[in-house]
Order: sequence, then C-alpha cells, then structure tokens
Amino acid sequence: MSNAPAKTILLYDIPGNCSPDKAYSPSVWKTRLVLNYKKLLHKTEWVEYPDIAPLAQKIGASPCGQKPDGGPLYAVPILYDPVTESCYTDSFDIALHLEAAYTNAPSVFPNRTKALIRAWDEIWMEKAGRPMYQLILSSVHAQLSQASQTYFRETREAKFGTLEAPPDTWEKLEHGLSSIDAYMAQSRFVMGEQMTYADMVMAGWLICVRRVLGMESDGWRRIEQWHNGRWKRFVDEFAHLEYV
Repeated sequence: MSNAPAKTILLYDIPGNCSPDKAYSPSVWKTRLVLNYKKLLHKTEWVEYPDIAPLAQKIGASPCGQKPDGGPLYAVPILYDPVTESCYTDSFDIALHLEAAYTNAPSVFPNRTKALIRAWDEIWMEKAGRPMYQLILSSVHAQLSQASQTYFRETREAKFGTLEAPPDTWEKLEHGLSSIDAYMAQSRFVMGEQMTYADMVMAGWLICVRRVLGMESDGWRRIEQWHNGRWKRFVDEFAHLEYV
C-alpha cells in the first residue's frame, strides 16, 4: 500500500484547554506522532469523554478494556482508516496497523522489533507512565470542558480515590526516569540514532505533561533538568512532529 491513503484517516481525540490546538492526551499523542512521522493524511475529530462510548459503538470501534463493573471500556485514541474501512483502538495496535498497511512510509518497528518495543512500552508505563499520570490528574481535570470534567472526576476518583497526587509521586517519577535514563545510556533514542515507536511512547507522555503542567511551570522545569537535561533534549527531538 502506498504512503498516502486514498482518503483522510480520522483520529478521535479529547479536547483540552491547555494548548491552542486542544491536544493533550498522551495516548493520542503516541498515535499522532506515528501519523506525522509516516506523513499519513489524517484529520483530528474531537469527542468529549461522555461521548466516547456512544461514538465507538456507532462506528464499530472495539472496547479497549473493562470497567470495574465488568462493562466495556471505550477510550481514545480511536482511528478510522477509510482504506480498510475499519476502526482501530489502543495506541500500540493502531501503530501496528499503520505499520502493516502503509509499507512505503518510514517504519516505526524496524528490523522485527515489535516484541521488544511492546516490552519497552510496558517498562515505560511501570517506571514513568503511572507516576506521570497521577502527577497530572488534577491538572488534566482543570483544563477539560464542564461535561468532561464531571465524567473525569467520577471515573478517576472511583479508581484512585482522589485526583491529588500522593506525596511520594515526584520521588517515584524521578526514580523511574532514572531507570529509563540508565537503560538508554548515551543513546539519542531507545535504539540508538533511529527513532522508533518506543520513543514515541515516551514522547507522547512527555508532551502531555509539558502541555498540561505548562512549559514554564515549576513542575516541567523540574523534569527537564533531571538527568543532565535528557528529557528536554529528548522531547525537543519531536518538535517537528508535534502538530495537529
């Protein structure tokens, strides 16, 4: 299949108010970075939290998990590819689809590295993604629309008890990023000089945190100075891909 899809790919995302382009979700940024890296024609469609499940059911998108009560859980990103006339959910699965469907586009899973990158995705979430999420919960809530704020608070408080980060969250995040820094050693990217989906996983989260906390915030300045400025340098690598 060619690099350019015959029709525009639709990417569904949640709007926020922390940036002019509305985009903040780390999971959707992972997908958006892949689309921009591969130069695939796409358009963002905005959907509020309470409207995600009805939309997914309407267009035939699969649930991405289960709610605590056992019901289907729907979340963004949701991608509709008009070439295959099908929907895809979960950032990793979407990346795999785009890799397989658009073979003339630059690869984000080079040299049969899918299993390795999936493992890295899990390591990142364990070490850094979870504490990052807890760190920004209240800030994410604050920049949502009223309708999404209500949904977000109800669902997140049911899961975490509160939107406020535990006292040791900063310590956990710094420790987790220290582990990632050590794994990467002196490499520019996870696999050396070549950008892959493993890097887009990390960049998606870092872009989210920077946008939600604010580029000039004490929190973001704290993160970008850790580990000899690695995280600022790293996220700067994606500046040319950070657009909606």
